Amino acid sequence: MTQTTEKRTIRVALLVNDTPVPAVVAQHGDYHQIYTAHLRDSLASYPDEALRNSVGELVVDGFDVVRGEYPRERTLTGEEGWAYDAVMMTGSASSAHEPLPWILRLIDFIRDLVTDDCKSRIKVIGICFGMQILALALGSQVKPNPAGWELGVYDVQLTDCGRDLLERITKDETRKAGLVVEGEKVADVDAKELVKGEEVLSIQQVHRDHVTSLPRDTLLIGSTPKCPIQGFIRYRSPSSKDIHILALQGHPEFVPDIVEKIIDVRAEKGVLDEPTTVEARRRARGEMRGRAGLEGRGIVGWAVMQVLLK
Repeated sequence: MTQTTEKRTIRVALLVNDTPVPAVVAQHGDYHQIYTAHLRDSLASYPDEALRNSVGELVVDGFDVVRGEYPRERTLTGEEGWAYDAVMMTGSASSAHEPLPWILRLIDFIRDLVTDDCKSRIKVIGICFGMQILALALGSQVKPNPAGWELGVYDVQLTDCGRDLLERITKDETRKAGLVVEGEKVADVDAKELVKGEEVLSIQQVHRDHVTSLPRDTLLIGSTPKCPIQGFIRYRSPSSKDIHILALQGHPEFVPDIVEKIIDVRAEKGVLDEPTTVEARRRARGEMRGRAGLEGRGIVGWAVMQVLLK
């Protein structure tokens, strides 16, 4: 008799903190659609075939937290508990340090999620604004960055923790892996090449605020000259490599066209001055170093997926 292995379902509660500018929605959809597409692309191209094939379905439920929507505890297979394997937070044009009622409620929700032992199995992932909310929930501060905007592709200098996180995916130097390129099918590339020799990672950025200090009991992933805290992780225990919290300042879900459209709108509204706009457009297209920041669509997406799969 042939044994069949039951495939699992990965469930993600996506806390949606904004609506993209109309031009982005028209071309790429809202944040629920953008993040769902990115997660599914990352799963489809994930280098570990056994882990990739262990998933039968990836479910991403969106919750508009600006309007007060949140996931609730519910019953699964007769057991009380959360239906979700992970909670993920999107970016936002809002500032995480603004004392708006919906932002304060979000911080309280995340603080409860990461401190309640009964919810410790739920993994938490924050992107950009989402990372900043996590930092606030963990006791750090978020403020406007005196160094100004990071818009477009920036090289993040990886720490030992950041290298370890990514090398766990690309440790087989001979393995071919899939890189999702905007408007094209998944292309085969050498996985080793996705972490550059100088140990930096290129990724799209869209932020003016920054986290001022590393939250307690977390490890730094990497830094840029303008923004020293580009991401952090927290393991479930000091001796474990099982990630409970993953926070990223950059946008792995963004392709150049999305960032260019955001720049266009903010420049038109006068949020960006002309020199900032010119540099941002060059960076968004990857012209600063000839790289489009699509590593977010490959190895960083896989890092997010690794948190969900393990």
